[in-house]
Amino acid sequence: YIANGGKSADHANAVPEADPSEAERQTAIAFLKVIVPTACNGKTTTDEKKAAVTLALANYPTVSKFFTADSPEVAELIGA
Repeated sequence: YIANGGKSADHANAVPEADPSEAERQTAIAFLKVIVPTACNGKTTTDEKKAAVTLALANYPTVSKFFTADSPEVAELIGA
């Protein structure tokens, strides 16, 4: 115990946990890849697609926390 600077041996070499917000963002990206094409289905113009994505994201606060219709990731998915 003392040899490890006051920490138990179990925690001496512990690996720090990944940033939870980054894990949440990665999950949001996975959902975004489904939400955007579904929302854009049948839409032809970029403005129609952005409006549809904005409406769809309103139903997914865990995704809209990270992304909007103007996010580069969304633009890539809608082909803008």
